Amino acid sequence: MRLFVINLFVFLFIFFVCECLLRVVFSSNTVLNINIGGYKEYHPTRGAKLKPNYSVGDINTNSHSFLGPEFDIGNSQNNLRILTIGNSVTFAPDKRNYSRVLEDKLKNKFDNIEVICGAVPGYDSFDVLDWHDEFFYKLKPDISIIYIGWNDLGQFQPFGLKYKTEKLSYSRKTIRGFLEENLFLMRIPYFFIGRAERQKPVDNSEMTDIEKDALSQFYPSHYLNNLNALIKKLKGNGTKVYVIPLAGLVTHKNITQEEKQLIRFPRGMNRKYDLYKGTYLKYTQALDSVIKINNVEMIDIRELIKTPADREIFTDDCHINLEGAEVFGSFISESISEYVDSLQNLRNYNFE
Repeated sequence: MRLFVINLFVFLFIFFVCECLLRVVFSSNTVLNINIGGYKEYHPTRGAKLKPNYSVGDINTNSHSFLGPEFDIGNSQNNLRILTIGNSVTFAPDKRNYSRVLEDKLKNKFDNIEVICGAVPGYDSFDVLDWHDEFFYKLKPDISIIYIGWNDLGQFQPFGLKYKTEKLSYSRKTIRGFLEENLFLMRIPYFFIGRAERQKPVDNSEMTDIEKDALSQFYPSHYLNNLNALIKKLKGNGTKVYVIPLAGLVTHKNITQEEKQLIRFPRGMNRKYDLYKGTYLKYTQALDSVIKINNVEMIDIRELIKTPADREIFTDDCHINLEGAEVFGSFISESISEYVDSLQNLRNYNFE
């Protein structure tokens, strides 16, 4: 009995030490910042944010932890202020993203234009809503352009990690899910499963009846609710809101096998294309509902990527290269120029 107690104590001690080490090394939600990255630092509610006044290579942040040049929170220069809200697709390419292209294009037509890039790689709809409540509202942008959803799709879907799907009630609660949510050691198998999945070719087989049933019962309500709340708050602050739909290699039907190989399939889909496409369509439906509910305008960049030649701007399923940034930025500029012109004319009239 005494030996059993000693062995149990040793086991629990080793378990505790390993759990602590995993939390330090693999969590981005740690003040030790081991796994966050050079340009990010700890944030208590979003896990990570951009470091202020960081400058390495093409990544330069300002004192407010935004990518890009310094700006005055109160907009004392009375610029027409545009805020682009997003994740890594809006953040990259580091050298010149579509926010910078948008600003340059508009400055060729109008005076006093300022584009602020409110984007952090890895952010989902929970994060941007939290960022708004902490800081975006202070900026009082004239125009906000929202492009968010790829990280939601990757994390929150019926075939994903159990502790994430159960947290949002996208699957029923289980003891396993509870343990995975609270113990990092329980997540170790996912690491090896993920590595194994990435080595496989794309699975073009049709969905099974079980997969079809799981997808039919899924709807990304968290995504709809978060975007509804964000848009309502922005509009309540006097901001004109535009929404960009999810545009990537999966958008159109004529995707090639080579393009499929570039897709970074979410964990749990086992690189099955129909699962990815079906989940993507669910998020697209939710975004369409957001646009109708809030009566906001859509900037449909999906029209720009219909052919394989068009889609050469993508480096993977959704991220764009420098050419893509030019394409996106130019199209967004054309899409909002009429409103920018009317807004500036109204300001000039009021000033006179």
